[in-house]
Order: sequence, then structure tokens, then C-alpha cells
Amino acid sequence: QGKIRFTVAHSMLSATSDAQLEWALLVDGRQVQTEIIAFKESAELVADLSGVAVVQVLYRQVQDSGCGDTLGLITSAVIEG
Repeated sequence: QGKIRFTVAHSMLSATSDAQLEWALLVDGRQVQTEIIAFKESAELVADLSGVAVVQVLYRQVQDSGCGDTLGLITSAVIEG
């Protein structure tokens, strides 16, 4: 029971500041939330943990900026309850 909260962001060490990142939160293989963030932005991903076996956080660069890879960071992960 309870909830899990992740705060996600762009890394300041990314090769480019032009790209956006799409973050996805999966619970037992089902996508329950997505957020698209730009450079210097962050987002919160939250999931209910009742009856959950597996939680995954994935990200991908939305478009190819031609300037290399963009790094994503999980800046906080908290389990409540």
C-alpha cells in the first residue's frame, strides 16, 4: 500500500539544451503516467503501490536534436505509507 513519488529532470550535463525528454512511469507493465519536459524543467511521477510488484521509470529523447544524447535524472524517489 501507499504511493511512490519520483521527481525527474534534465541533467545540466546534457549534450544539448534543445531536446525534450518524455518520462514514463510503468506499474506492473502498464504505463500509468507520462510527462514531457524541456531543459531546466522537472516533473513529478506518482503511482499507487497497492498490489504492485514492479515499478519502472523510463525516459527517451523526444526528437533528435543532432547534438548528442540528453541525460535524464531521477532527483528524488519517495515511498509514502
